[in-house]
Amino acid sequence: MDLDERSKVLVTSMWSKLKWHDVYMKWNPDDFGGITTVRLESEQVWVPDIMLYNTADTESGARNALVVVLYDGTVQWVPHQIFRSSCSINVTNFPFDEQQCHMWFGSWTHTLLDIDLRLIFDHGIDLSTFQSDYKVSIGNMGLEKRHFTRYYHFEDSCEWEITKSEAERKLLPPDDPNPIAVLSFTLTLQRKLVFSSYILTLPCIILAFLTLVVFWLPSDRPDRTSLAMNLLASFLVLLLILVEAAPPTASSVPLLGIYYCFNMIIITLSIFLSTMVVNISRAGQRGRPPPRCMRVFVLQILAKLMCVHPNGSSGCCCGKESCCWQSKRHKQSSADAESKLANDINHATPEAECLTGKERDDVSQLERFCSPSNANDQQNQSQVNQDASLYAMIRDIHRSLHNLVQIKSEQDKRASHNRFICREWQDIGRVLDRFFFCLYVAIVFGSLLTLSPKPPNAKMFW
Repeated sequence: MDLDERSKVLVTSMWSKLKWHDVYMKWNPDDFGGITTVRLESEQVWVPDIMLYNTADTESGARNALVVVLYDGTVQWVPHQIFRSSCSINVTNFPFDEQQCHMWFGSWTHTLLDIDLRLIFDHGIDLSTFQSDYKVSIGNMGLEKRHFTRYYHFEDSCEWEITKSEAERKLLPPDDPNPIAVLSFTLTLQRKLVFSSYILTLPCIILAFLTLVVFWLPSDRPDRTSLAMNLLASFLVLLLILVEAAPPTASSVPLLGIYYCFNMIIITLSIFLSTMVVNISRAGQRGRPPPRCMRVFVLQILAKLMCVHPNGSSGCCCGKESCCWQSKRHKQSSADAESKLANDINHATPEAECLTGKERDDVSQLERFCSPSNANDQQNQSQVNQDASLYAMIRDIHRSLHNLVQIKSEQDKRASHNRFICREWQDIGRVLDRFFFCLYVAIVFGSLLTLSPKPPNAKMFW
């Protein structure tokens, strides 16, 4: 037995057991020396014209067999024939599909008044001797090599297994007063779980779960998008293999093909979503803070649902530099640095003690507080002028350093604020990655339970 799915033809090799009563083939055994049975060629006696109605081949393919005739007119004929019947294919659950093929037998020219067809077996077809293939093995049974025996053992190498056989007698057309007796045989075929079935299903399921890794990788990894593209290319290869393996039919579409296409769609979407997450994670480099609605929805609502704790967000930050604890810390450090610089300058010379906390511009006042008692002395007056010039230079240097400290403090506060903005955008990317990961987990499991073909007798797994 074989089922050609592309041609939609069921090929069966069977022995048709025909038995009828011929009133012209009776004799008395006593008149013919006690002969009760004769065997004749089928061409020498009348045989019914039983044919396969839904045949896909005009040639019968019958092997010549002798007809057994009994003395009471009973005729039995068991010819071996190869039937090629048309069979509709339903590939919805491919490669775990189940097919039903029908075979219609009846007389081509005789009605019910001439030939009344009946079933010999109640179940229609005797499957006790059905085997798809057999092998012969030879083994030694004696001490000498010439003594051997042959073991015949059957091996079921067919792709299909007959799970059910039904037969029914019909009268066609049913409203005709002189109908034709027709015997309808139905074979239920189940595809076996062969190697090709696992080749088509297991890689698809594994690749579908690998889609989750796209959102599991950090956003700074450059191979996120390349992984999704490789998965898409792998599904394209599997789809080409499915097109070659699945029989072409217009009545149904394989669920496995729909599952392939659905996974290709979600992988394509994962490429766009992954690219969006990467751009969001790097949006802080432009120095613009995230919108308030995005910050509230993602960092406060969605982050709690996804159990993600943002690293850069804090309760005191509202988007302004004065509200960040980093700015306060840099302000305090800048003030400490400035006071330390002033103390170092004041202690650089012994005479600097008189300038502590005053910084006056008038040199005359400086001379008044720092000059010696004998002001009329020309040498002391020259020394005072030199000290005043030196103090003025130190004052200018102090002011310049103070300005530099303020500029550095502002730069540190600006850099701290930019780092905070970058961390906020990165936290938004992390939360979106977790959300898309959970969403794709539900989508992958849902598509696996609804769209993927299910093997027979696998209710415990599905």
